[in-house]
Amino acid sequence: MSESYAPAPILLEGPNFSGRTAHLRGFVGLPPVSGGELTQGLSGGAFVAQDSQNFISGLATTGHLELLLHGLEQCPFREDIERLTVQLRLRECLDRNPFTLSGGEQAMLTVLSAAAMTPRRLALDGVLEQLSDASREVMLDLIGGPLATVCATRLADNRLTHFPGLLERFSLRPPGAVPALRPDTPWPGRTTGKVLTLAGIRFAYRRGQAVLDGIDFRLQPGRVYVLHGANGAGKSTLSKVLCGILRPRSGELLTATGQRVQPWREPAGLFAYHFQNPDLQLFHTRVRDELGLVGEPSDGGTFHLVHGFGLESVLDEHPLDLPYVLRKRVAMAATLAMFRPWTILDEPTLGQDDANCLALAAFLRRAAKAGAGIIVISHSRWFSAQLDAEHILLRGGRLEAVVPTEISAEKRV
Repeated sequence: MSESYAPAPILLEGPNFSGRTAHLRGFVGLPPVSGGELTQGLSGGAFVAQDSQNFISGLATTGHLELLLHGLEQCPFREDIERLTVQLRLRECLDRNPFTLSGGEQAMLTVLSAAAMTPRRLALDGVLEQLSDASREVMLDLIGGPLATVCATRLADNRLTHFPGLLERFSLRPPGAVPALRPDTPWPGRTTGKVLTLAGIRFAYRRGQAVLDGIDFRLQPGRVYVLHGANGAGKSTLSKVLCGILRPRSGELLTATGQRVQPWREPAGLFAYHFQNPDLQLFHTRVRDELGLVGEPSDGGTFHLVHGFGLESVLDEHPLDLPYVLRKRVAMAATLAMFRPWTILDEPTLGQDDANCLALAAFLRRAAKAGAGIIVISHSRWFSAQLDAEHILLRGGRLEAVVPTEISAEKRV
């Protein structure tokens, strides 16, 4: 491929471990090992990857200052970026600390910050996978419009159907066998789900600004639920309330017998929660310790997860030394290895190619059939369609059951 500027963004095709990340980092003049830096490379390029939180500077106390830190005032298309913050519903978020934003909001902020730097080359490694369809379209308008006048852009994304056919594509192939999710992995859970009723659940981070505004819903085990909603709608907030990280301002969580459950008194007692950013839940120095393994894996529940998620060869590696695609799998497997009645997976497909996503979908369907309660948060309609799931939409602080056509009609960014 030529290193000259491209008239349109170039989309790199290829499965996991095909060298896309190394190619993108080399394109912007960075070494092949990921270090989580949003910075000018040797060739005047900027690089942003899926773990968006790691690409926030940590020097700015608000999103607006983050943009200014990356050169917004000198950016030749500053007005375009400011207009996009309105389209993306980011304007009201820019007065907040970047680390308090949702994963999708952080992804948008890091891409806009990279654009504000006016790099000669821009590489986006899977970061757009976290965005709703509407938000992704807005970002592509920037990448293929004002930014394309000064910058060559290359992207890698595991959901190729997200992108219009007008993008030029270049295919990469893996050099050999790589660890993969196995579609025949059995659900090794030792417990089944419990019927739970959410009654009037309300939560607000700041007074007068309710993220969850009176949620009433009944969760039935033995099913997969797909939780939809715009970036920043409160999907992760609801997950943190259910697993006990956050305490609701009001409302109750009730069992089928009417018993009141208070998750904040026993976090992760009923719900295990896999974060959108896996790095937030990796604590140990070896993968085996993250999974709670003692000695070598034996024929047991956790062994099925180790085998099914293709982790046998990395058990003695430091989790944070692994590439993002494997860090995501380790965090998922560690969450599932808790064997709680309910499991919430926040954007589980990030970094995973289509083959691995199909294997994960088969595993989740099998888990639900065995009686587990599964909630999946995903912006990938393609992946959602593989789950035989019930669709629920969080909108305006309320939760409602919907059909996929209603999701398609949802216009809010």
